[in-house]
Amino acid sequence: MDLHKTLGSYNLALDAHRRPTSAPCSQISTKPLVKQNKSVSAKHTVKAAVVIFCDLSKFQQFTAQYGDITCSSIVESLFTQFDGIASPLQLTPLKTNGDQYIAVSFCADDTSSTTSLSRCVRNTIEFALKARNLVSSNPVLFSSSCQLRVGIATGSVVAGDSNRSFAGFDIWGSTVNQAAMLEQFTAPNTIAVCAKTYGLFSKHAFHSGVTETDNRTNAALHNSLAGQRDDKLPTCETYFKDTYSQSVLFYRTQLQTKSTSSIAYIC
Repeated sequence: MDLHKTLGSYNLALDAHRRPTSAPCSQISTKPLVKQNKSVSAKHTVKAAVVIFCDLSKFQQFTAQYGDITCSSIVESLFTQFDGIASPLQLTPLKTNGDQYIAVSFCADDTSSTTSLSRCVRNTIEFALKARNLVSSNPVLFSSSCQLRVGIATGSVVAGDSNRSFAGFDIWGSTVNQAAMLEQFTAPNTIAVCAKTYGLFSKHAFHSGVTETDNRTNAALHNSLAGQRDDKLPTCETYFKDTYSQSVLFYRTQLQTKSTSSIAYIC
């Protein structure tokens, strides 16, 4: 696939391997959204969801080198491992499209605070880190310079079954489009998140006491908690540490798309 370079600075994060949090994250079961009558398409607006798109760079070259059958087996095995990561983190795998993997974390509509959504964001970023580590540690993919690109966006989605006879459960909306755009235009081996995702992640880490920041970043986080817009979050790097003291480092940058540029946070 075509490679698109990320503008601005970024640093590769160390992959986190902490166990999923014991506190349950409120989720919306996809079962009530699945229609019983195939002649009626029941769709619902889910106000809070975290959407993730994953894609392998240089996959066309990889396929040309090893052939379709071998590559399909490798990708199927890889995505099965992705499913294994997604389940305990309460992510719902939606579909795959060749070397692309799409999943979503639904947050309960009745939540009265951002706590539940922040956990969804945290779990989705953890999934991304572990998925990237799986790709990087695969000797065949590594030897072919195949790396994972990830895009994560947070917001409302329309969820339900498609009207098409052979289509199943799916999601639609601007949040889905944003996650796809972030994945498409970030550099290989990076995770790009939107400003809202980064804001929720930083606030969750700040309240949990797991951030290590300099004074300027600390002040900016305080201001964001006081109601500043997410796009005013600090431009310098911010460290988030998990229970195993592994650092995750995000940088604010701009992704250059075909027609415009978009603010993103990269690790």
